[in-house]
Amino acid sequence: MLRAMPSRLTAERWNRELKHFRFAFAHGGHANDMDTLCAAFRFEPGIAGLRTAFEWLGLALEAIPPGAPRVEPGKPYGAEEWRALPKPISDYPGYAQPHFTRIFGAPACVSVYRDRIDVAIAGAHGNHWEVTETDFENARRIEVELERRGAQFLAG
Repeated sequence: MLRAMPSRLTAERWNRELKHFRFAFAHGGHANDMDTLCAAFRFEPGIAGLRTAFEWLGLALEAIPPGAPRVEPGKPYGAEEWRALPKPISDYPGYAQPHFTRIFGAPACVSVYRDRIDVAIAGAHGNHWEVTETDFENARRIEVELERRGAQFLAG
């Protein structure tokens, strides 16, 4: 099945109208990558800063109990096991990466690092490999809300 992708004119309009999120077309070929609509913002390193960043996102910070099963780097997993196990944040291994979640009601992929969070918006119509006009509208709404809550975006 061919996936829909925005025209060059649509992509240019999105990038003009968005303040922090940026759309980029997939590299294509055999890269197995996808179009992206992404932004990143900083937070103060440490657990307190991490908690604040999750509050900005309206997400619960999921603790991984000591000794609980979790994804381990380099270990192979079946699809079901991979989906079920929490993926630790490398700089905060007691907490799980949110990855595919919802921010302010919109589907997003959230990746947490030592002092920044990357947010990718896609999947408004059920396909995380497709960025649509609805995803653009969601990104516009999310950047306004995150700014209102105090997030400081990184230059895109």
